[in-house]
Amino acid sequence: MLPAADPAATEVASFDGYYTWSRVAGAAIPALASWTPWSATVSVDPGDVYVQKIMSVGLITPPAWAVESTIFLLYVRRFGTDASDTYDTNKDHGTVAANLGILSADLHYQIERAASEIEFPT
Repeated sequence: MLPAADPAATEVASFDGYYTWSRVAGAAIPALASWTPWSATVSVDPGDVYVQKIMSVGLITPPAWAVESTIFLLYVRRFGTDASDTYDTNKDHGTVAANLGILSADLHYQIERAASEIEFPT
């Protein structure tokens, strides 16, 4: 995430959401009731404005049936009513919700493939 407002003191942005796996592109998305919930917090310190912050959803194990074309679905939201979310520094324009942005999502995995942990253990 990218903080777009500079806090006067350390503040926290809280996120939550769900994730699931889908067998192939074009398959029906599983019902939300079957998705796995997650939550994360990110500290934003004074001077962190426009500094990329990394938020981890945690260690996620793919299903046994996963193959190269398996789709990972991730739902992310900033749950603004969470008491632990204190990052509400005002900007000179926009709304409080505009105080940060999600830049990108990145998924890393280890499996029996070239240059994997299994091939080159530490």
